[in-house]
Amino acid sequence: MVPLSLSWGRIVHSLGYARSATAKIIAATGRDRLAVGSTRDVLFIHASEIAVPCDEADESTCTTFVSRTGWNPIKEDRRWIFIVATPIEILVWQNVAEITGRTAMRAGELL
Repeated sequence: MVPLSLSWGRIVHSLGYARSATAKIIAATGRDRLAVGSTRDVLFIHASEIAVPCDEADESTCTTFVSRTGWNPIKEDRRWIFIVATPIEILVWQNVAEITGRTAMRAGELL
């Protein structure tokens, strides 16, 4: 998944359509991968995830997302879901020379 709007913290909140392929994968597996950044500055996150309809999310999730992204999906006509990702493994790199040693988190613990 390439999140178009996201909010960072200990967990990552992004959005998807309730009927999207991403939502179906999360419902079936509880896992996903997020790619963030450009081709020269990459953050790749393996995460456990849950999908929460925006109109059912707790107030702090909604408030934090809106304040960080400037967009309130609850006001939209389309049914959106918050994709709540808890990182398990994070890989980072900027170029080929950095591919070795790119793991920044393993088993949910920062290295």
